[in-house]
Amino acid sequence: MENTRRMLLVGIVMPIFYFIVLYGFALINPDYKSFTQFPSEIGAIGAPYRYGNIFNICVIITGMMGVVAGVGLYRGMIDLRLSALFAVISALTLIMPSINMIMSGVFPLPHDYHSLLEVIFPVFFASLMAGLIAKKLEKSKAVIWLLYLCFPVNIVIFAGVPGLGEYLPLSMVGFWASVWVTIIMVISGYLCWLVLEKIKNSIKFDPSSMTDKVTNN
Repeated sequence: MENTRRMLLVGIVMPIFYFIVLYGFALINPDYKSFTQFPSEIGAIGAPYRYGNIFNICVIITGMMGVVAGVGLYRGMIDLRLSALFAVISALTLIMPSINMIMSGVFPLPHDYHSLLEVIFPVFFASLMAGLIAKKLEKSKAVIWLLYLCFPVNIVIFAGVPGLGEYLPLSMVGFWASVWVTIIMVISGYLCWLVLEKIKNSIKFDPSSMTDKVTNN
């Protein structure tokens, strides 16, 4: 169980690491416009930005952290005696987009494998699954309904990206992409924190663990 807790902690740190990397590289490259450009453009092949290769490595590391966190999320939900199928689906909403992030770093723009919709697709259900998990573990109804609300919001934002719904102007594509990623990252970190806290509480108040301690003593 200790390894599970470490994996969930990685999931909590992951969004923090991602935003430090993103905004750190934006400061290093003042010519990069986060409002009008995708974050991936920093590491694009031939891009005029400094340390693009290091940015891509950081993106790969972020993706790896997400995969580890996804495995930890699955194990944590199993430890909390939640449905195995429910745990698998929830973990995939974190693992699959993390794999896509690894691909983004390995295959920088304009590579065809930079990002694949069929790989990232499970992330659309991240907020919905987070809401369902929170319904079982979280007491605050406001938090639960906020997570549910993020589900249609994420779909609306993503559908407006040029090449899909195309109702989003190119002048705002970077801003909306950042909003979308921020929602997903915050939800992922919160979900890992929630499961981690419940695991800690279950260990703290588990009568069988107390019995074991008394027996060992």
